[in-house]
Amino acid sequence: MPVNKTAAASPHGKKRQQKAQNADIAIVRLTLALVFFTGVLAIAAIVSDVIFWRQLNSMNGQLDEMKKASEQANRLIVANEKLSNATAEIVDLNKKAAEINERQLRAQISFPVAEIDNFDGSSLGPNVQISNTGAAAAKGRMWSDIKILPVAIANFPALDTRGNPTEITVPPNSEPFRPIRRRTISSAERNAVIAGTSGIFVYGEFRFTDETKISKKCVFRLFYQSHGIQPEGILTLYPTRAGNGCDEEKPRAPKQ
Repeated sequence: MPVNKTAAASPHGKKRQQKAQNADIAIVRLTLALVFFTGVLAIAAIVSDVIFWRQLNSMNGQLDEMKKASEQANRLIVANEKLSNATAEIVDLNKKAAEINERQLRAQISFPVAEIDNFDGSSLGPNVQISNTGAAAAKGRMWSDIKILPVAIANFPALDTRGNPTEITVPPNSEPFRPIRRRTISSAERNAVIAGTSGIFVYGEFRFTDETKISKKCVFRLFYQSHGIQPEGILTLYPTRAGNGCDEEKPRAPKQ
């Protein structure tokens, strides 16, 4: 269709043409602005991704370091436990070694029995067995006594240690018999022992030292009762239920 040049050249045609051009320019500018903002958003997204990636790598690195630190702490804990166990074993071994060494230096004293081999004679002479199951000799002094007393007495008589003691040495791993002081026995005492109303009491104490150089005191209480049966042969005296044992002697306090 042929253009109407007269209409286009008219003032109204020029205005319409100018508006169309302005609209096209606005659309172009808007498009460029959208492209620009889209680019900015894309760049921001890229920068954000880069920052996030770096932070993620940093966090992963920190997590790795934390894992390594945790593993190292666990290894230290295990190592400390092993060291603690080894130290406890060493302490236990040292204690056992000290106990073994101390046993090698100690005398172990007891008084299992006493024997009287002639009850029908005019006097009684007991032989007291001194047992040393330790690895060291016991050297010291022994006080002892023998009495015939009613079996109903509650306690042994007090031991008189003012007299001269017997100097004795008991070798290690031995059970020797040692005689103690003799005493006469009357017919009345013998009959009371046979009847079971009186008993024979042998008692004493042994103060000694061994390789530890520590003073010790052993007390023995031995007793015989016939229960109304005529004694024959060797009379054996056995330890009482209480009063026997050994203890280390406490050092005496210096005089003021």
